[in-house]
Amino acid sequence: MKRTRKSEGRFGQKGGNDSLASSKTETGGTGAAVNLPSHPGLQPAKPAATFPHHHRRWFLAAHSSAAIVAGLAIAAVGRSAAQTASPAEDPRDKTIRELLLRVEALEKDAKIRREADGTEPSQPMAGVKNGESPERFPQMQFNGFSDLELRLTDRKGERQSFTMGQLDLFFTSHLAENVSVLGELVAEAGDDNAFKFEVERILLQYELSEYLEIEAGRYHTEIGYYNTQYHHGSWLQTAARRPLIDEFEDDGGVLPLHNVGFSIHGLIPSGQLGLSYVVQVGNGRNYSDGAQPVLSVADDNDYKAVGVTLKARPEWAPNWQAGATFYHDRLTPEGLPATHQYIAAGHLVYVTPEFEFLSEAFWIRHQPSRGGSATHATALYGQVARQLGSFRPYLRYQYQNASEHDPILNGQGMKGWLHGPSIGVRYDFARRAALKLEYDHFMPEASRAINEVTFQISYGF
Repeated sequence: MKRTRKSEGRFGQKGGNDSLASSKTETGGTGAAVNLPSHPGLQPAKPAATFPHHHRRWFLAAHSSAAIVAGLAIAAVGRSAAQTASPAEDPRDKTIRELLLRVEALEKDAKIRREADGTEPSQPMAGVKNGESPERFPQMQFNGFSDLELRLTDRKGERQSFTMGQLDLFFTSHLAENVSVLGELVAEAGDDNAFKFEVERILLQYELSEYLEIEAGRYHTEIGYYNTQYHHGSWLQTAARRPLIDEFEDDGGVLPLHNVGFSIHGLIPSGQLGLSYVVQVGNGRNYSDGAQPVLSVADDNDYKAVGVTLKARPEWAPNWQAGATFYHDRLTPEGLPATHQYIAAGHLVYVTPEFEFLSEAFWIRHQPSRGGSATHATALYGQVARQLGSFRPYLRYQYQNASEHDPILNGQGMKGWLHGPSIGVRYDFARRAALKLEYDHFMPEASRAINEVTFQISYGF
């Protein structure tokens, strides 16, 4: 089953525009503090000079110590005079000893309170730099997403049903200034109406500099723009449904959109071009019938999938982003010969709070390892949306065409050509809740046209 510090999306992986993980954050951060408007006439009157609570404790302790020291001085003078009059032990010696013990106790108590307030230097914890307060970490933030939809379709064999969407729990946790964890946990019901739980993303992130950050775990691949910009929460995206080529593996998608391994990314010194890179290495995808597509524990062969992405966000073209990805893996599906998989993808997007333009193109080549004819598939889409108050109407057109002699793609339901428009509107009736209405008209090569209407309510919390 689905991106500044460099946020990729409105809540996700690095490199995007409105994420909930730094919130990236609204990425990861539920519980973001509410900032009230500031105005000179609304500022509260300044109170008389006061001390913070822990300063008042020190102030009282200091005055107590000063009083005791003064008493000691007076007692010492009196004792000196008494010694000239009588060699016997002065009873005030007992008082002096008691006062000294009291001073020592007060000093210990003040030190304990300062350490509890985080203002007393102490032995640094392992992995914590000098001067860095260990009480700051870990810092964890949560966000959640879900949706409910009703889809009406004339697709043969399908019924009209209310469908409970994914329950997506997204979190980030900072372990140190440059070390963090990102996770996305999803519970979703299948066709058998039983819920299942899956870890969609879990990453340990280590930022060495703005030019190099290392991530290890399960991630979303950088194939295209949509997959890293809009993750599993439907509320994050404008439309009710994802483009067909960007459907997740569990929903019949043909691309390897999840992977397990490591990823490195960062900026490329390039002046006003604003270049960045991503390199990912992982197990790849399993295309065998009935198999779990994401190889989270055991690879089905010894080869590793490699993806390389280059992006540009020029300073002279604000809000524009262009990118290209090349991906290679060696597939070994059961009952089929070993096959090299090559995927190339490119995108050009322009996104602001008021306007959205998305365009992507994909090219897939499957070449049997021991000879045989290669097969090809192409896919593309374009989407525009405009914010009008609380409403955002949108239009999308998509096209895909796959060889009828590609057993891997044909087995995933991608065969021949299919194209058609989608039109819809999104209404944000609350800050993190939206109603969506979408009409899709698909024209497959081998069957009659398909019409579908989707009503969806999506929300984040």
